[in-house]
Amino acid sequence: FNVAGDIDPKTNQPYPKADILLLEKMDDLIPKAERARGVNKMLVAFNRARLVKHLKQVAADLGLMVFEIIPYGTAQVCSRCGALGRRYTVGGKGKDGHVAITFDPAGQLYACPSCHYRASAAHNASANLHNRFYSDRTCDSFVAYMKQPPECKRAIVREIEARLISPASGTHSLWRMHGVKS
Repeated sequence: FNVAGDIDPKTNQPYPKADILLLEKMDDLIPKAERARGVNKMLVAFNRARLVKHLKQVAADLGLMVFEIIPYGTAQVCSRCGALGRRYTVGGKGKDGHVAITFDPAGQLYACPSCHYRASAAHNASANLHNRFYSDRTCDSFVAYMKQPPECKRAIVREIEARLISPASGTHSLWRMHGVKS
């Protein structure tokens, strides 16, 4: 929120003021461990509800409108081209002693095999929330993917991962980008 007229040090101009605050609608996103016990589930829901209520009050005091956006699929879809991509993590040592790339639904990085976009997974998901605010068609590729039978989903994921690490993809290969020798 730039309500104080903060200055961007790069441009020496004030940051633009915000008019809206977008929040992920978290009602149905309770982790599996918290679903197991009814008390934990209630406590988590209560705390999230209090947080959202507090954010809405602060936003109202600042003159901001608040919108809750359903985050379904925002972490798996490229915010630039809309294609399915993968989250991944770089770190540790692989079997060959080099840096390892691990595809993981909770990975901190995001890569798109179609347009070769790379970003922080949180930034990509945030951009998708912004895109979804303006259009309900931002995650069509994820919706189509979710309608597939499990064996097709596994094949799609394997194909995406292969495209992302393939040496044939040249400078766009995650291995080359992160200095992993194939």
